[in-house]
Amino acid sequence: MTTTSFSDVYSGGVAAVSIPEGVYDVRVSDARPGKDESRTIFITLEVLNGPAAGKSTDVNLYVPEIGSRAVFYYQKKTAGFAGPEFKAALDALGPDPAIGDLLLGIANFLIGRTVTAEISLQKGGQYDGQNQLDNTKPSGVSPTAASPQITPEVPVPAPQNSPAVAEANGAVAAQTTEVPPF
Repeated sequence: MTTTSFSDVYSGGVAAVSIPEGVYDVRVSDARPGKDESRTIFITLEVLNGPAAGKSTDVNLYVPEIGSRAVFYYQKKTAGFAGPEFKAALDALGPDPAIGDLLLGIANFLIGRTVTAEISLQKGGQYDGQNQLDNTKPSGVSPTAASPQITPEVPVPAPQNSPAVAEANGAVAAQTTEVPPF
């Protein structure tokens, strides 16, 4: 075990951990929603193969409002996760979920998933040299074959105003979601 004085953070002795820019097969080992107003999910990606295998990096995912120009970048970053399961997880949140519920639902869905991710380094500014997620594609790597310590998926509970609950009560709910479609 190594120890580091917290004062080293201010003297430049501790640097952010980054992996080199590149394309990696990764598994989402953790995903945590930020504050509602930030509309951000903090994601830990574990590299599954190659020279950086076993290393992790933290990136963030901004979840824009529908109609925002940022939807294009959100779709690029989540393309590897997109599909019927992701759509079902979003639908389970019901029409027009609160942003906190939306962020938590997306974060829970991502945990344990594998994708091929293009990672770059931020250039300039206060986050210079830190990794950022540029895009994802579906991965051909099985999460169980690539990494024996898989975090179990956290199911996304259906809120009380979900379409299934509305239909069971005889109401037909309009299918809207705050997350941009794929």
